[in-house]
Amino acid sequence: MFKRLLSWIYGVFVMLRNLLYDEHLLYAYSPKLPTIAVGNLAVGGTGKTPHVEYLTALLLNAGYRVAILSRGYKRRTKGFIIADEHATAVSIGDEPRQMQLKFPNAMVVVSENRASAIRRLSRQYPELDVIILDDAFQHRQVKCGLQILLTPVDNLYVKDHLLPYGRLREHAYCAHRADIVVVTKCPPSMQPIDRRVITSSLHCPTFQELCFSFVRYLAPKKVFEQNTQVVSPQAADCSTPDYMTHPVFPTTAPVLLLAGIATPAYFREYVGDRVAAEMLFKDHHSYSAKDIARIAARLAQLPAEAVVLTTEKDAVRLRDAGIVPDNMRPRMWYLPIEVDFSQDKNAFDSRVLRYVCEHRRNTK
Repeated sequence: MFKRLLSWIYGVFVMLRNLLYDEHLLYAYSPKLPTIAVGNLAVGGTGKTPHVEYLTALLLNAGYRVAILSRGYKRRTKGFIIADEHATAVSIGDEPRQMQLKFPNAMVVVSENRASAIRRLSRQYPELDVIILDDAFQHRQVKCGLQILLTPVDNLYVKDHLLPYGRLREHAYCAHRADIVVVTKCPPSMQPIDRRVITSSLHCPTFQELCFSFVRYLAPKKVFEQNTQVVSPQAADCSTPDYMTHPVFPTTAPVLLLAGIATPAYFREYVGDRVAAEMLFKDHHSYSAKDIARIAARLAQLPAEAVVLTTEKDAVRLRDAGIVPDNMRPRMWYLPIEVDFSQDKNAFDSRVLRYVCEHRRNTK
């Protein structure tokens, strides 16, 4: 009951804030440069990072010059930073660092003040074609040209409640600001009847594109090995349990599952019976020497052939921490992921590419 009351009070403040923006009593900056916002109504765990990566690959492959703008959540720095060869998960945040490693041809930028950052980028880099804003649906100081709203299939925003009673940061009706609504984490072979039920539940207006995406797990990679750069928004299908396809991955070894992400349940479910033990941390957890010692101790309790299997975001933090001993490194692996849109791929890609083409300031 108390949480419901707090939820109601919180909702009043959120509604008033949005009303001030809707009535233009609070200023929202409208960039001249094409800007794409990716976000959600709920707190964490909807798959923003892989969708930003999908967009980045799509636009780079189309020949556009792309910048990714994030606030750099949990970084230990302040202000406007363009990721360079000295960047780490500590200086720019784990998700921007992950994207920097994957997309050396894209500019990765972090800043608390995204309106100011966009102005600065537009002024200093006139060759830029498009800026992708990560986790920016609630950032109403910037009026992005294309708004992409994500909602997980197992917790649609229409079935959720405002914080702290639920996980919503805004009322469900605020979804009307989106140009594209993406239902994320769907089964790869989603049945038509399930699509129809969700479509009916969301009741999207005609101007919104409704798409369904799913997560594809790729072959495991060593944490302490040079990353393979992503150049395509689509890769070979590794969405079945036969994902252990790395030529030297110990396919029969028991797994110590290690994760510091918002919703580890999907990761755990995918790895399945191979999990001999697990260690879970909070999202964006910064690994300390004490954590590494605990991981090593837990690994020592397992058979000698056991390996650590973690997420891509955790792998970035583990590498940049620089505290994993040499004898542990060969036993540490991670599972990369990407998203795809199945039958909605053409509709999603076309909507995004058409927007950038029609609003770009650079002549090709």
